[in-house]
Amino acid sequence: MRLCVAHSETSFRRKEPFADKEMNEAYALFTEESMRNGVKVLLTKSVYVRAGYTTKNFLFDKSWKKINKCKFDLVYDKFDYSKFEKNLRKRLNRKNLVFNEPTFGIICKDKLLTSIIFPKLCKQAFLARENMNKIIKKIKSNRVIVKPRFGQCSKGIKVLKKNDLKQIKLGDNYLVQSFIDSSKGIPRNEKINTTHDLRVHVVNGKLNHSFVRIPAKNKAFCTNVKDGGQEIQMKMKDVPYEVKKAVKKIDKVFEKSFPTRIYSADFAIEKNKPWLIELNSKPSFVEYSTASQKKFFSAIINALADAHAV
Repeated sequence: MRLCVAHSETSFRRKEPFADKEMNEAYALFTEESMRNGVKVLLTKSVYVRAGYTTKNFLFDKSWKKINKCKFDLVYDKFDYSKFEKNLRKRLNRKNLVFNEPTFGIICKDKLLTSIIFPKLCKQAFLARENMNKIIKKIKSNRVIVKPRFGQCSKGIKVLKKNDLKQIKLGDNYLVQSFIDSSKGIPRNEKINTTHDLRVHVVNGKLNHSFVRIPAKNKAFCTNVKDGGQEIQMKMKDVPYEVKKAVKKIDKVFEKSFPTRIYSADFAIEKNKPWLIELNSKPSFVEYSTASQKKFFSAIINALADAHAV
């Protein structure tokens, strides 16, 4: 099988696909693991993708090389949501050439839609363009989370006092939710006794690996590693059963419509209850140890082979 990974951060102005060294190393490792399983990987950008072939590619063989036109069997969607890219997804999907399925990607990207589909797992989300006085009355916590409806990596997220909502202007696509107080840490885990988020990676319904992120000392709530947060690997046996149960509920909703699926789910635990923060259909390849990467990549390759066989 020839797999095309179309990534929004790829650039052919460089000798290597990405500006970030860790990303180049991660995708080189993914390519090597894929080759061991009989899968040839092409890395490109969405503008060079056609129906069944690409016009420009990176290929890793001990080092990164650039090659021109090349056919593929499947596209692993790692690109953005511009009008061009939405139309590209539709064209590829009509020929069963894209993974994850586009509708699945939309659900994961849209935090409002996620909260509607999983109302018992998510804090209720309100669009900021709604009547703010009514929103304030419905939210019980003294603090609130304000975040973009679309987007990831903690961009645009703010923690505010509830009454301060009256003094700020928010865009139409911002959400307001009750604050999740995860400061007591993770149940039955003495090492994680502070504010956190817990991420699990799921491949075709199976939990693959997990890690916890905690904020830097000078940043009370932001757990993003690029902003100084600390990442702590978590063995699957140490993932709280409450989180595992929540993931099962999520995946049961997805499995009928999306037989093959790769995603991550972020949780914060408050009073022993895991609250779903967001889903991501394009989980990063960079955030893991080499052992975790290989385990994750092996599962991805098998899932992609299943998708190609459908």
